Amino acid sequence: MKDFEASQLRIILLRLLKPLFLLAIRWGFRTFVPHYHTAMNDKHILSPQNIDELLQLSNRLEKEHLREYMSLLSISDGLAYIRNHSEHKAPYATNVFERYNSDEPTTSWAMAEILKFKDAGTYPLLHSFMEHFLVPVGFNIQWIDHPIITVEKDRIDVCVKDNKYALIFENKVKGANYQPNQIARYIYKLHHLMNKSYGKNNLFIVLMPTSHEDDYIQNIPQSVWRLPSDYKKPKSEQRCVIAHDLCWCDYRSDEWEKQWDAEFCKSCIKTFKKDYEPHTLVLQQELSEWLLKDCLKLVPPKEIILKSFIIQFADFLHLQYGTRENQKLKREMEKYLREKLFDTEKSNLDNWNLINDKLNEIRKLEDEVGLLLESISGDVIDDWYHELLPEWKCYGLKHEKQDNFTLNVRGVLIGCWSGKGMEDYQPYWGFYSEKGFTAKQCHMIEAILEKTNTNNYIKTKNDPCYWNSTCNGAERCNDFYNAAIELGYLEKQSNEK
Repeated sequence: MKDFEASQLRIILLRLLKPLFLLAIRWGFRTFVPHYHTAMNDKHILSPQNIDELLQLSNRLEKEHLREYMSLLSISDGLAYIRNHSEHKAPYATNVFERYNSDEPTTSWAMAEILKFKDAGTYPLLHSFMEHFLVPVGFNIQWIDHPIITVEKDRIDVCVKDNKYALIFENKVKGANYQPNQIARYIYKLHHLMNKSYGKNNLFIVLMPTSHEDDYIQNIPQSVWRLPSDYKKPKSEQRCVIAHDLCWCDYRSDEWEKQWDAEFCKSCIKTFKKDYEPHTLVLQQELSEWLLKDCLKLVPPKEIILKSFIIQFADFLHLQYGTRENQKLKREMEKYLREKLFDTEKSNLDNWNLINDKLNEIRKLEDEVGLLLESISGDVIDDWYHELLPEWKCYGLKHEKQDNFTLNVRGVLIGCWSGKGMEDYQPYWGFYSEKGFTAKQCHMIEAILEKTNTNNYIKTKNDPCYWNSTCNGAERCNDFYNAAIELGYLEKQSNEK
């Protein structure tokens, strides 16, 4: 719309406002009833003065709606400028993690692969991670010796085990819920290893959520940190687990629907949160920033694939966190709209109603422009028909104004349709038969498509039509018709040019 000249836009909007004009006439007719001439022989029902007043009313109505539409188009131009020139304009993105909608095991694997990178006998990225995030909560950087990094082992997303410490990653970047006893099981497992034993002084936990609030750890269900005696059983068989992956201890006593088993709950280990919370970190956006700012500097220049891997993983994390560049662009556009539409002197409710009214105006404008587009699509069909008519009239080219043109080739209509009634109002070429295609007709259509190198087309199983949208309908159909002649499906005419 922004490319229309003002004069063209005025013509279009006048066409859109025709129903409103007629409405104004009808309204004005009733308004000026007292001015009717009552004489039976009067030539005019309305006086010249009444007619002038009606026309002035129509002009005012037209100007008001034109002003509203021009205002909306001006805002649209402003948004388009921001989208194309903002410093937050998103780069061209081809993220493999996003393309395949990577799940949590995949993102856990990515995190582990980054930490595993070894260069000159050291683990520079693991070392950086520990120094950046864990040293402030009591980790001794000298502990790093011979780390073993595993993924999805013993149901732990990522685990780093070394001689003097262990690190657990609990990955929730895709928004999964915590399970009862989940963290408690991991702690218990590492605390009772045969060769090494890790406890509250050398076991660290990193939680990786989608969103991060200051009280994130406090909002984790209590049962996640606790371990009942039957924790190895399936959840459906555990005595304290109820609906929604919660335990009795996650509810207040006044919410219990039945008496809980006090004796059984005495066997539950209830101390893990108190002992391990000081060594538990919640990393969200800090993690993706560390990947981009610190990791890339530590990776040697020749490790191009690893650098790309880190960039893509960090970008995918930004997508999960809602901090991607294109999301910053959305916030910039929201700020622009707020400045244009929000009245600071009005209440939030009044502004909500005001903006909702604007949204309804936009929808009306969209509907009206859609009708205009449908009409212009019909004009396009007529143009294509007249372009083909000189050569294909003698072959029986038929035309329904503003709707379609077709040539009947062995019972199959080959032509273009305006897209009337379709959502995008876009013209399309097609091969159509009301009764469906015979096997011979299908063979003919596919031969014509192959002859014209037309590989991109749509055909549904129960729809007797081969088709696709087009902006070159005359050229397309000209090729189809010539191919039909060359393949022997359409007989040459003696007066063919």
